[in-house]
Amino acid sequence: MLARFPDHEQEEAMGLALQATPNEVDLRNLPSTLRHKSVLRLARGLSVGTAFVFVTDRNPEPFYYQLQTQHRHEFFWNYLDSGPALWRVQIGRLQNPP
Repeated sequence: MLARFPDHEQEEAMGLALQATPNEVDLRNLPSTLRHKSVLRLARGLSVGTAFVFVTDRNPEPFYYQLQTQHRHEFFWNYLDSGPALWRVQIGRLQNPP
């Protein structure tokens, strides 16, 4: 299940628990400083061939470039909805890191 991530207890204690289903994570209630970190942790935890969707109210393009720079060819990125008020992005693992 992808609804929880390693810092879940910390987020919950801060009153920022993620609203999520097993394959979709809603980041809109998290401060922007935690969004990239949360998605990156979820992405790194994926097995090859699995994916999740994240929902945000801000254009996630900067995170796309960060992911491509740090993890080139490991993940795919698919826009399911592309703003202007809501973005839904599917991230999946293509291969394990070298």
